Parts: sequence; structure tokens; C-alpha cells
Amino acid sequence: MASTGGCPTISDIPVEILEQIIKRAAAACRLPGTSQLPQSLPSVAVHRRQIVPRQASRPSSPRGKTGRSARYTHDRLASSSQGWLVTDNLIKPNLISTPLHVNLYNPFFCTNLTLPAIPYSPSFLLSSSLFNKDCVVLAIKRGSSQSGEDHAYAFWRGDVKTWKRFVGPVNKFSLEDMIPYRDGYCGLYGQGSGIMQLSLSSSPEVIKRTRVKVQREDVRKSREKYLVKSSNGDLLMVVLVPSCDDGDGQLASGFEVFRLDWCKREWTVVKSLGNHAIFLARYGSTCVEASGNPAATGCIYLFSDSGLRIYNVESRSFQATKPKKIPNSVCHWFCPDVGCKSR
Repeated sequence: MASTGGCPTISDIPVEILEQIIKRAAAACRLPGTSQLPQSLPSVAVHRRQIVPRQASRPSSPRGKTGRSARYTHDRLASSSQGWLVTDNLIKPNLISTPLHVNLYNPFFCTNLTLPAIPYSPSFLLSSSLFNKDCVVLAIKRGSSQSGEDHAYAFWRGDVKTWKRFVGPVNKFSLEDMIPYRDGYCGLYGQGSGIMQLSLSSSPEVIKRTRVKVQREDVRKSREKYLVKSSNGDLLMVVLVPSCDDGDGQLASGFEVFRLDWCKREWTVVKSLGNHAIFLARYGSTCVEASGNPAATGCIYLFSDSGLRIYNVESRSFQATKPKKIPNSVCHWFCPDVGCKSR
């Protein structure tokens, strides 16, 4: 086994062994009230202050570059994408008096990378692992129809020093969700009736917009729609649809899953997830095999204000859970990036 200075590092461990270590570690670090999560990835990342220690200088990035950085602390876990945690120094939502400092952190390789400052608070989405030299980081800021504020999209890749704004009609589209898909990005707009595909060329751009049939009114009106890539590469849309009273005097909700038929340009209903489970998050939904935990197969997982919710697609019912809020915390699904680090 290769080593540095006589001591093996995590990047020397074969991927197969590392995956087993991560699975065991994830099982041992469950959150209170999440014992019903499957004992396979993803695990749950929870906001804690100073998740990335204060840095006087930026450590080596995946591309082997070093540099000085300001003495600030990234103490808010903003999101998770492609096995990396995104942290920033935002103190209060919608209140940014100085440019937002953003950091990408890989807890398993103890590697972090400071991105250029950005003048607003967006969501971040990685096209692939940051260890991939062709990785593109997309920043998405949703505008407001009430104020007439346009949406803003910017991208960054390792060979540039600043964020580059998208120009043109893309900023007029209110994307309900977006995910990395087919060597680019795929976004959902128009109440589920439109698919926007972005390329990952030297200057990412919209390459195609596809109109899709949405037959049901309740699907169009739903305010919560998520895109997710299935294990075999299909594009799925998961919709939170309001339902009737559940008989206990409380308003219930259900999920509907649709698969995009690219030839017919329509959404078709998916009645079973098989041995897979879907974990929902804006710009970060994922589909994993859950055969190791039969109770988890065919289920959809979502963190809401009331805690973790688990929905069985085949039985069309929520599983009984004990809602447990986690004060001053934000939960994000986290699938570790166990790819080989460039050295």
C-alpha cells in the first residue's frame, strides 16, 4: 500500500474497503429520531457551528493549488452535493452586507477549497466530484415574482478566478429543481411542464428546452417537485400532492413518482420503486439501492419542519415516525465522495 511519510492516508485505501468503512461509520452516527433510515448511504449531515475550522491559509485543493484566504469562519452548512459539504459565512437569511464566502469541504479526505466570493446567497450544485478536473459548480439564486427580481445563475470551474453569470433567457426561468444529468444539468420549470438542459462546455449554456405533458391538475399546482436520477439513468419527478383527510382529523399528503418518457414527451406514473429508496432535497435528491434493509425499500424520505417523513410508494401511506426537531440545525443528505484524490 502506498503511503506518505511512512503513514498510509485515506486515499491509499481501496475504494471497496473505504465504502464499507463509511457505511459502518454512517450507521454509528445516526441522528436522534432517524433510526428508521436504511443502513446504507446516504447518511445525514447536520449543521454545527465551525464545521470547518478557522483557516489562516487555504489548504491544498484537489487541483494541488494553495493560496492565502481571509480569516473568516465558515460556520453554516448550506448544502451537500456530490459528496462535498458546502459551507458559508451567512449569518442571517436574505441579509448579506458583504460578499458571501463559500467553502467546499470533503470530511473524509479532510480537504477544503475556498471558492470566489459571490454577492448573493444561492444554492450550489456540483456537476461531479470536485476531484474531477472538469467539475463545474453551479450557483442558483431563485428570484421573486412579487418584486420582479430575476433569477440568477452563475458557474465556476477550477481554471477561472471569478463566478461567471449566465446571460440571456435562462434568468427568466423559475426552476423548481435542478440536478446533474447526462454530462450536464437538467432543470424543471413551468409547473413540471418543461425540462431545461444545460451543457458543460467551456461556457455552460442552455442547449435544449423540452415541453412535457402534465395531465393532472394537482401535479401542476403542487409547490414541491423534485428531480432525481434513477439507478438506471431515468429522469424521475417526485411530486408532493395534497390528499384528503387521513381519518384522524389531520391533513395528510402523499407523493407521486413519474418517469419522463423522452420520446413521447410525457410523464408516466411509477407505482413501485422496487428495491430502491429516494431521498428528497432541493437540488440534492438521490436514489439508492436499499436491499440491505427490506423495510426501507420502495420508500421516499424527506425532512420537513416536523421531522423525518417516510412514505411507502406501493402502499401509498406514510410510516409512523416520532417527529423530533433538531434545534438550530439544518439537515442535508450526504453521499460521501470516495473517488481517488489527485496527489
